[in-house]
Amino acid sequence: MKKSFGLLALSGILALNASELPKSTQELNLANTQVKEGVLPSTNMLEIKHKNNKKGFTLGFQFDMFAINIEDSNLFWGDITRGGVRGSYDLGYAVDDKSSIHVGGYVRQELQYNAPKISTTMGNQDGLGDYGLRLYYQYLNKYTEGSHLRAVFGIFPRDIMKPFNMSIFWAPFYFLNPNVKGFLLDSTTKYGYSQFHLDWYGGNILGGGASKERFRVALNSHYEFFNKLLIFDAQGLYHHIHDRDYLQGGVTPNTLAAASFPRANGAVDIAEQLYYRASVGSDLGRFIGLNRAYIGLGYSGSAERFRPVIDKYVPRGGLELAWQLQYKWLGYNGTYYEGTGQLLSYDGAGYRNNLYQPIALFRADRLVVNDFFVVLKSSKYVTWRLDAVFEWWKASFNNTVASLPGMNFTYHQVLNVRIDTRKFHF
Repeated sequence: MKKSFGLLALSGILALNASELPKSTQELNLANTQVKEGVLPSTNMLEIKHKNNKKGFTLGFQFDMFAINIEDSNLFWGDITRGGVRGSYDLGYAVDDKSSIHVGGYVRQELQYNAPKISTTMGNQDGLGDYGLRLYYQYLNKYTEGSHLRAVFGIFPRDIMKPFNMSIFWAPFYFLNPNVKGFLLDSTTKYGYSQFHLDWYGGNILGGGASKERFRVALNSHYEFFNKLLIFDAQGLYHHIHDRDYLQGGVTPNTLAAASFPRANGAVDIAEQLYYRASVGSDLGRFIGLNRAYIGLGYSGSAERFRPVIDKYVPRGGLELAWQLQYKWLGYNGTYYEGTGQLLSYDGAGYRNNLYQPIALFRADRLVVNDFFVVLKSSKYVTWRLDAVFEWWKASFNNTVASLPGMNFTYHQVLNVRIDTRKFHF
């Protein structure tokens, strides 16, 4: 069913931007800071800047609205029209000039429903709405203005970290999963950054022999040299679930079975996925009068296994060419992927399809993404972003898709609105 859904735009999570080449493609993502370059402001309420580095309190509030409309893509994920609103707050107290303690939380509600339907399960990405609490400690040691070592422990907002490429996390994931439960290690220099985090988002670690565990560990790094003429980007995510009940829950018949992935005839005890991406590129914008003119080449890959049904990792991947043009508030971001279709068990019975955090279009053997976006700042605290994304793809993950002639077309729109009061000091 085709539904034209023109959205207006902005704030925090990027749409389908296939190249997260920090500072280059980060500008399409939620965690960037320079609105004058068409970037959504960071919601880094974690970074405390107390006056005179003395003890004191900070208080920040944030409002987010997110909406996505996907058309004509039933072979991948079905037509989707989904949106929501979320309010967050953060109260911090600086113990000294390096340590701070924070308490906060959020409330999220889906837009499709007239009455509030808040899930009693905190952090439930499949719910109609949810709420979550935050409590965390931060150690921040600044060596220079642009260099620091940071460590965060507890339950903290996901958007204090740099965003990942859409081949690892895509836009709705950030909105539906705003909390991280675990720790973050962050090393930043004048050349770039490396961030490592653990996200323990489910399970029962006290269950003894019946222990259930669900967690992710991820690395995100970006470095640039010679005034952005040479840019390196590397990312990786390992996703582990040891929970038979969760993996088998909500399974429906697999109508588009992947030939190379057997259907789970027995129970799947452990699901493991590894996603990774590395690229090298250059930003030539300053030579041609643009805020951004990036081009880069990289490799995007994955490896999956589902024990005991599949006891060896099945690797897939391909080359990825990415480019970006941006002038003030108007931008264009593109990706070309050529390789082996990934995520072939995306809708497989017994594999729990909501495990998949990347965009499902990476199941295609060939993928072309064109993302046109507008970012506007209407006041000191309010930012809007609208993305119109057009995709062409060719895939062979099942007989139905393989029989389609030529390249096939889907499109979607993403709207983000953010009101961020930053921090009040008292």
